[in-house]
Amino acid sequence: MKKLSLANLPTKIRKMERLSSLLNSNIYIKHDDQTGSEWSGNKIRKLEFSVREALEKDSDLLITCGGIQSNHCRATVAVATYYGMKSAVLLRISEQPPLEGNYFLDKLMGADVRFCTNDEYRNNRQEIMEEMAAKYRKEGRKPYIVPEGASNGVGVLGYYNAMNEIVEQEKELGIKFDTIVVATGSGGTCSGLNIANIIKGYGRRIIGMAVCDDVDYFQSICLKIGIESLPYLVEQGEISESTAKELAHTLKKSDFEID
Repeated sequence: MKKLSLANLPTKIRKMERLSSLLNSNIYIKHDDQTGSEWSGNKIRKLEFSVREALEKDSDLLITCGGIQSNHCRATVAVATYYGMKSAVLLRISEQPPLEGNYFLDKLMGADVRFCTNDEYRNNRQEIMEEMAAKYRKEGRKPYIVPEGASNGVGVLGYYNAMNEIVEQEKELGIKFDTIVVATGSGGTCSGLNIANIIKGYGRRIIGMAVCDDVDYFQSICLKIGIESLPYLVEQGEISESTAKELAHTLKKSDFEID
């Protein structure tokens, strides 16, 4: 698939021997914590697609949002710096934070930082980022907004691609996973895995473990951004336009299992 090449892929799959023995099951872990120390975790898979789109649109500034110690924000700032772009982050706080951790790294890499309250973040983060983008446009910049967790239609492709990677690794390892479990905080990882599972007919059970909100919220988010991903999958040559139209009408919330 057409994307930037930033993450260290494929990430290893390793059997957790002692836990498997303790639970009398075969439990494996996929090390997406090892995608790269500068990017970290699952976010970079999505950013490889999001930032590619930003560069194709000739953007020179990335805007995103998250908590004060957001790994996603730090990864976005790092990618922006790598490509010589400016970055700006909207960070959620409840009190004035000390300059440490990811917040320190955001500042070190030159990001503009704007704070907001928890309520502002929950209810108005998109509007605030649009205001930030409008300000930068007046200054002659070409901003591109990356949503929370890079979880939108184009970001979903990161874990659509990861699901295909898992299936290829199964062949190498001589195993077939029946269930895949992922943490779900913004929906992009869970949605991408499920969309690939449905389109490719892999037949795996995929469970998203909600780290906040509730089942209905995440099923709605996964469905929404899953449908948004379909035109991108057409563009990538993964599905036809007729298949995309059919899926847009047949995909439903219950296709995304959340616990």
